[in-house]
Amino acid sequence: MNRGLKLLGLVVALSALAAVPATAPAKQGQGKGKAGAQGQSCKPKKKAFVVKGTLVSFTADDSATTDTNEASVTLTLTRANRHARRSGELVDNDGATEGTQLTFAASSDEFKLKLSGYDGDSDTPSPGDKVRVKGKIAYTKKRCAPDGTSVEDRYGEPNIKRVKLIDQD
Repeated sequence: MNRGLKLLGLVVALSALAAVPATAPAKQGQGKGKAGAQGQSCKPKKKAFVVKGTLVSFTADDSATTDTNEASVTLTLTRANRHARRSGELVDNDGATEGTQLTFAASSDEFKLKLSGYDGDSDTPSPGDKVRVKGKIAYTKKRCAPDGTSVEDRYGEPNIKRVKLIDQD
């Protein structure tokens, strides 16, 4: 009889093991918060950097003399997306002129220049034309930055990818 109870206990134990799944679900919230913040989620993210305005001056690329793009665009700022505004990169170049004057030079950032709406070689960019500047900027989340870091300090340098000039006449 003692042997029968042992056998019955063994059968009950084996059936209980068979009912438990092989992998138990992870605890809820595991890997999140400050403890998990040091992992992959704290890598700087690339955010869009978009600035729009009206053309003040334009220097074309003289690719015949050098292999690098030497184009330069100066614009009066009319619009900027959230990341461009918060980055601290929109500093006025000319305090005497009304509006925020920004200059983007290809020597500091290798960007593609696109001309839209210009007719042939005789029609060139002139002051008052629309300008769109697009790029990427590195952004670090607040929880990943050291305490007391300002919003501007959490942004890196913008990497300008494209400048588009749109004819207005």
